[in-house]
Amino acid sequence: MDESAIVFVGTKGSGNYWWYGYTSPAGDGMPCPHVEGDGSSVCFNTDGTACASELSGSCAGYVVESKGWWSSRFDAQMIFYDPADFVAVLNGTMQSYEPQPYATLDIDEHLFLNATVETADLGTGNQRRFRVGEMAYDRERGYLYVPEHFADGAKPVVHVWRIQ
Repeated sequence: MDESAIVFVGTKGSGNYWWYGYTSPAGDGMPCPHVEGDGSSVCFNTDGTACASELSGSCAGYVVESKGWWSSRFDAQMIFYDPADFVAVLNGTMQSYEPQPYATLDIDEHLFLNATVETADLGTGNQRRFRVGEMAYDRERGYLYVPEHFADGAKPVVHVWRIQ
């Protein structure tokens, strides 16, 4: 049987909130949005509605170097798409936003997640970003290679899955 998939591997934001600002100083995944000079900030609930105004205030103890896009938690995932959906987009029979994954595999349980490198933009615990890197597939042997960043101090470890 000839089966194929388009697979994206990466670190996906999840949890109750996502925002532009700083990692949660308390490590609890609560928003710490950057507040502009006019008092505006970017913070959203999972459903896309704006965070409650009390969540958009300043966060005592935030680290300036951690500024970026954050979410309550991050998960390393493999996301699977049907290649026929992308062909349909190329042929004009499906809009570019219509392909949706048919399966998602959370791979956190297979990772070491023991980074000892201290960088403000890496995050810690559930808010640790940059969990995995770019994958490679060896079609001849049926192996999928996924590097885990910072698995051994600052060094990566490559995880290997056999595709059957």
